[in-house]
Amino acid sequence: MTILDIFWGVLVFVFWVGVGVGLLYVLALAIDYVDTWLTVRQQERRAEIERALERKQAELRRTVLALADALAEERVAALKTSEQMVARAYLTTGRVP
Repeated sequence: MTILDIFWGVLVFVFWVGVGVGLLYVLALAIDYVDTWLTVRQQERRAEIERALERKQAELRRTVLALADALAEERVAALKTSEQMVARAYLTTGRVP
């Protein structure tokens, strides 16, 4: 075995180590790209879900306020009806029920 054989053996070894390191680097870049893409996609989905929840919250708030207004109107109507019934009872019997 000559020095030239050893040199070529070392050179081939260094070449394949370089190829291996290069492949690992490319793999690391690919993993980083996929990780970044997945993170961005997850953030987009989260933002979409939050927007949907905000829309639903606004819709429910409008519904609750509409129901509260309807209850207030019914309370006023019931109070008015009650006062009218008391007045009729008084006019009919001459005494407050």
